[in-house]
Amino acid sequence: MKTVSMFVWEDYAASPLLTVPPAQLREKDVTRVLKELQALRPAGMKLEEIGKSYEGRPIHSITMGQGPIKIFAWSQMHGNEPTHTAVLIDLIDLLQRHPDHKVAKDILSECTLTLVPMLNPDGAERYIRRNAQDIDINRDALHLATPEGRLLRKMVEQVKPQFAFNLHNQQPGTSVDGFHVAAVSLLVPPIDEPDTQTEWTEQARQVAVAFLDAVRPHCEGMISRYDADFMPRCFGEWVQQQKIATLTVEAGGWSTVDTTPLVQVHFLGMINAFAAIANGCYTTVDPKDYDALPRSSDQYMFDIVVRDAEVVPTGGHGPFKADLGINFTKQQDRVPIERGGRIDDFGDLCVTSGKQVLECQGLPCVPGRVIYQPNITPLKLPTDEQAQEFLEQGITTVIGSVNLNEPAQLDALAKLSANANWPLNVGFVAKLPTNADSRVRDQLLRAIAAGVLGVAGKESDGLQDMLNWFGLPLQEEASLPTDYASQDSLGNLVDGNFKFANELGLTSRSDIRLAATADLLFFDSGTKEFSPAAIKHVMLGGKLVLNDRKFLPGASGELLLRRRGGVQ
Repeated sequence: MKTVSMFVWEDYAASPLLTVPPAQLREKDVTRVLKELQALRPAGMKLEEIGKSYEGRPIHSITMGQGPIKIFAWSQMHGNEPTHTAVLIDLIDLLQRHPDHKVAKDILSECTLTLVPMLNPDGAERYIRRNAQDIDINRDALHLATPEGRLLRKMVEQVKPQFAFNLHNQQPGTSVDGFHVAAVSLLVPPIDEPDTQTEWTEQARQVAVAFLDAVRPHCEGMISRYDADFMPRCFGEWVQQQKIATLTVEAGGWSTVDTTPLVQVHFLGMINAFAAIANGCYTTVDPKDYDALPRSSDQYMFDIVVRDAEVVPTGGHGPFKADLGINFTKQQDRVPIERGGRIDDFGDLCVTSGKQVLECQGLPCVPGRVIYQPNITPLKLPTDEQAQEFLEQGITTVIGSVNLNEPAQLDALAKLSANANWPLNVGFVAKLPTNADSRVRDQLLRAIAAGVLGVAGKESDGLQDMLNWFGLPLQEEASLPTDYASQDSLGNLVDGNFKFANELGLTSRSDIRLAATADLLFFDSGTKEFSPAAIKHVMLGGKLVLNDRKFLPGASGELLLRRRGGVQ
């Protein structure tokens, strides 16, 4: 490319108007931000409600610049693909606040931009892919059954752009080669099955190279060509067929939870692609650089991969070698968090990797321990110091007690929040009083309604039928495992742990298999008998809390409650 003004990494500053992560943006947030930006320089930005979603939410467009080159970009036609909504807001922010910046001046003087930051506000409200009709808007270019799809086609026909940007998020586990996450994937949508090349598809390939050149220094090895062929019902193909140079941009993954670099990288790609169009330098690049991009791999990356562990199974079977592919499944305010890590694949995973990798060559691996600690109650929860002691002993789940003779404990149990920051997994059993009276049934019903996992005590007249109806186990308190330093073989430890946890409905936390929660212990190589001193790593919900015997704060445990249908 010839020497021209480019927007560089050091120039970037996230918009101060964005106070929430992209995944938490809703239509009301976007509308508020756009109105505030428009008020900064009313003559520089036209804000217009161009239509409404299926449920009546407003859809806005922004028009900026006075140049002859028309560029049209739309984002979040899939409601759970928000990265470029944040990117477009950052771009508008730059052009509004700093119109005299050398790159902004080029774009505003040579181009007229029309931007739709959130095409699917109903989907964004629910954080789902489809619209409120349950239709994929990007598969509606031909039928036009959705108001959002009809609006998109109307905008293309009215704007008559020379260039278009179709902005998406792909699966965050999409990889370049199975071993590097695809942070950026580009696609020039084909106009037909044989991918006939035209003047405008070549322009789109050149614009793709301008985007590529801007982002490559910041995500080397993390860029791919999006793995898709001709899809006749999709809008990218339809817009390309209108002789408009169209580029589809897919934001991928980055770390397991941090998406800030992803927004920044795509912002750099977008603004420099716009600048390359404005100053014409895109015409000097070789489109074959786009063709040379590796296609996205069909091997998805995991959030975490555990390599070559020696899994100790239940049932007395001998240990075996396996990789574990773990993904986080929990969300908080619809944003993925490092909690609830689950084993999504198991066995030989040598063809792919993870955003984090734990090398465990030959380290014995067993499920985290589940023990009973009656002194833990809803009124006396584990402290951080106690939790650290438990975790260092290999205990990932503590089962406390609720005394049915203490109404305050029942009240406290009902008020516990599953969304709180739990230092390890905590559940409760109802503790029957020694001398039960007529109030026990009502108190037990309260405890069951609050989510106790079982009942500790001796069978009483009439209670067993009620417990059977609710599917709750009744166990002698003296039989519940309370020790955490006993010497035993790892196989016996696994079997005893499984028996106790299974009775409480915690099967997914007491076995290593597909869909199991990644509460895991890793011991020194060659360990045969349980010893806390031999524990090398501890994983709680997929997150390392003990790494090479070093405790890592910030554990993400869960409150375990039994509801109809199982433990939640």
